[in-house]
Amino acid sequence: RMDPGDSGTGMSARVQRQRGMTVVELLIILAIIATVASMLIPALMQAIANTKVKMAITDIATISFSVNQFFKENDELPDDLDELDGPIPRIDPWGREYVYRPSTAKDWNGKRRRERWMNPLNTDFDVYSVGPDGESRAPLPPPVSHDDVIRANGGTYIGLAWKF
Repeated sequence: RMDPGDSGTGMSARVQRQRGMTVVELLIILAIIATVASMLIPALMQAIANTKVKMAITDIATISFSVNQFFKENDELPDDLDELDGPIPRIDPWGREYVYRPSTAKDWNGKRRRERWMNPLNTDFDVYSVGPDGESRAPLPPPVSHDDVIRANGGTYIGLAWKF
């Protein structure tokens, strides 16, 4: 005896409808996935950016420590990072070289880093990363330098320029 809802395959119409998802159900699932992704991707990108800044801060602290050790041992600043012993970070998290400029450099006064009131950031040496945009200016006020990771106040501050 055949069920009135049987289409000849031995399954009722209700069972056939439950076998697959409708286009509307698929669209709802895709919309949910897209919504969740649109919230997670910016958070993930921000976490990656924060991690890179923290890596640059650690690298600059390491370089600063090594330069200070060199000074204690030699009673002079190194002319460049090649004079330092040990594994010294050279490349920032954005793939660019860290900038090191000792106070003994010929161009020290013209290129030394300055804060918004044009006071020098350091009296001994500057070391910094030009940040994700790869651009920088000697004074910090222009927005172009705000993403730089800097050393200031003789190493008591290492962080983003805009926060200094």
